[in-house]
Amino acid sequence: MIGQQLSNRYDIKSELGRGGMGVVYRASDPLLNRDVAIKLIPPTLLNPETEQRFQREAQLVAQMDHPAVVPIFDYGKHEGSLFFVMPVVEGTNLRWFQRDNSLTLGEVIDIGIQVSEALEYSHSRGVSHRDIKPENIMIVREDSRLRVRIMDFGLARGAAESRITKTGTIAGTLSYMSPEQVAANAIDHRTDIYSLGTVIYECLTGEPPFSGELQSILYRIVHEIPQSPRAMGAEITEDLEEVILGCIAKDPGKRPQRANELADSLRRSQTRLHQSDLGKSVIMTKTMMMPRVALSPFIGRDKEQAELQKRLNVAISGECQFVVVSGEPGVGKTRLLDEIENLARARKLLVLHGRTIEQDGAFPYQGFCEAIQEYFRIKDTISSPSNRLDLSDVAPDLVSLFPMLTEISEIRTAATGDSKLSQLGGSQGPENRTQIFELLARTITRLASGKPLILFLEDLHAAEISIEALQYIVRRLGP
Repeated sequence: MIGQQLSNRYDIKSELGRGGMGVVYRASDPLLNRDVAIKLIPPTLLNPETEQRFQREAQLVAQMDHPAVVPIFDYGKHEGSLFFVMPVVEGTNLRWFQRDNSLTLGEVIDIGIQVSEALEYSHSRGVSHRDIKPENIMIVREDSRLRVRIMDFGLARGAAESRITKTGTIAGTLSYMSPEQVAANAIDHRTDIYSLGTVIYECLTGEPPFSGELQSILYRIVHEIPQSPRAMGAEITEDLEEVILGCIAKDPGKRPQRANELADSLRRSQTRLHQSDLGKSVIMTKTMMMPRVALSPFIGRDKEQAELQKRLNVAISGECQFVVVSGEPGVGKTRLLDEIENLARARKLLVLHGRTIEQDGAFPYQGFCEAIQEYFRIKDTISSPSNRLDLSDVAPDLVSLFPMLTEISEIRTAATGDSKLSQLGGSQGPENRTQIFELLARTITRLASGKPLILFLEDLHAAEISIEALQYIVRRLGP
């Protein structure tokens, strides 16, 4: 393309960059004697409907006049591709500033205010961006402040919808998509507010609210309550945190309803900060591409679900948590816990299960035995040869307590020493129980291998000794 002429008017000079929507070139407009940027959208992203949408939105953007909105000068078609002509924007995108670790808290808030003002302007004219992310926010430092300009107004919507409808997947930086975008629900201007909240969150914490493997991120966007920025280490005030979390609420009705509301809230937070706080530096982030998946929402039990997710976040940060879920049969305990387990698996956490059958002393500690057995059934998917499990000091006692564990070759091989429990003659007295409780705590620690582990024990209403064991284990593993 370089060196060619486009539409018999623009002389292509150099390539400026590539993205999900195509290639951007620097070109010369000899008629007006100026350099311009030309974005080419390839035929693979086009159909008659998207072409009409691109043209309609480009016409709206061409009439916009705002210092933070990059306008569209011209529009046309070239060898099957659509092209848009825009000014060459000076500066660097926000992603570079994040990676360079050069932003201050005051600058992050200022970026949020400027983007909010631009969004308020565009929303009032019927144009939603739908792809607010660091790559689309251009920044230049002018004197003592930043100047922000937003790229791709009017283009992002058509491109994103084309990728969804044509291929069933969405390619791009998806950490910034709103839950309604992921779930293919009705979308309005509040999706831009969600995306901007995600960008601000990422600038302050070093990562977006939801990230991870390809199979998990979209599920987390729709279902998981994000960790608070302050819990992630962001040195910000409670009111600023409340503003950010409000932007990324799952329900659009619980977000700021207009972008100018967000701008006003950010200004209020800014005025409450000391100049020394505004000058503090913040950190970097990462992006990813995720496939689209079919999702069904979890309805109800919002309070309980929020509490469980809060406990999960605290546990992941390193503090042992013990939660009891109780209720009459049929009230939805299993469905609630299934939801938490899905979130845990989406975050690649180890999850083990056990049931208690202890009435009349039938089988003390069965739930713990089942969890150990499950670990060895799935261990090839959760461990690596470089991180082998060493159970040599606990295996003899485990086999003494749970003879059926000899069916597991790794435990049988490791159980070569003498069992301290067997020397106590099977007594269930306090001294023996304490040794058993300590054995279970140490075994759980080994299974976790220094990473978060979630243990689901069902039917605790039937438990007697296991309740005592849990009390000991929670205190033992508290730190």
